[in-house]
Amino acid sequence: MLGADQVRIAQEYRIAEFARVIAKIAYAFAFAEGAADTLESPSPVIPAILGHCDEIGRWVGTMAPPQAHPGELHRLILH
Repeated sequence: MLGADQVRIAQEYRIAEFARVIAKIAYAFAFAEGAADTLESPSPVIPAILGHCDEIGRWVGTMAPPQAHPGELHRLILH
């Protein structure tokens, strides 16, 4: 034995970076579906995706309260 009496795990959550990934996927989806031309030009989402401004919370968020969906691993709602 090495004499350890506990095991610890440190986790750093990088929420803004994850939100940027989600926004990038959503923007690419809009582009692929031909809906990107209906967005404002220049798109205010792009600077948030690129990290040039700290407004990613305006574009990526969650709906409250979360609802249970038995049998579904993931659920995505577009509106």
